[in-house]
Amino acid sequence: MNKIMRQDAVRDTLRSKLGEEGYQSITDWQQSIASNRDGANAQGMIDKLSSIIKERTVVANLLWRVSTIVQNFSNPVLYGNSVEGFTNTDAMKAYLQHGWSSYIPAVLTNSEKAKAIREDIYRQSPMMRDKMDAPDFTLREMIGSSGNGNYLTRNTEGALQETGIQIHLTQERMIKIGSYLLAYTDQLNDIPMWLGAKEKALSMGYSEERAIHFADAVIERSTGTGRRIDSSKLQRGTPTERLLTMFMTFLNTQYNRWAQETHSVLHGGDKVRFIKFLGVQYLSFGLLSAMFSF
Repeated sequence: MNKIMRQDAVRDTLRSKLGEEGYQSITDWQQSIASNRDGANAQGMIDKLSSIIKERTVVANLLWRVSTIVQNFSNPVLYGNSVEGFTNTDAMKAYLQHGWSSYIPAVLTNSEKAKAIREDIYRQSPMMRDKMDAPDFTLREMIGSSGNGNYLTRNTEGALQETGIQIHLTQERMIKIGSYLLAYTDQLNDIPMWLGAKEKALSMGYSEERAIHFADAVIERSTGTGRRIDSSKLQRGTPTERLLTMFMTFLNTQYNRWAQETHSVLHGGDKVRFIKFLGVQYLSFGLLSAMFSF
């Protein structure tokens, strides 16, 4: 290990990818193992290093990437049949009626109508407001909006002063803006679907309160919420466990949908619905995602 760490190329790569703090964590961990120091101390160093890696990976692979932001436009095919009573037809109707005929044009023209629609939904649904703050649990943890996450305090100024570049935006601010862009395109789909789902529930005779829960469930089971309460235990584990389960908010929703539909075909024999599920949720979504992510 010492031979590897003494190589300039290795040291330069680690410092450039993880920063001085990350590089130091690796060397501390190495020395702790070599000197047989307390195992808990070594574990703490591993967790610290994991947090640094996760933070930098999120910024590099999720935020400020046009392909990731635009890829959210493939989401409309995910909502149908996520909750019994809200079909694929209902989902497309909601997307056209409440989306392209109402909310999306208002957003594109920066109309006050768009803000009014959002605020009315946020008033009814804390879940939808929470999701606008952070659409993914990994992001929520980083920006601290869950109330128990760690706010980023490092500033990019120090790293860039050597090159003569002056910058006044903190990394925390950059992450918040990047997260907002993801949430913004995410809710271009979620808001029309939420409105359509609530409308469908009311037409089915549901009370106002139950209709709101119905609409929330459609969103939660399709694109996820990013809330701690809706995340699996593994995603809320140690920093090392969280490193290995980052970006799994959406994956969890799709795993649950798969379990739901396979149960339906195995126990209910509804093969036609399962074939539609494969075609719409997987084939169509996969093709649209590939197209929107270039």
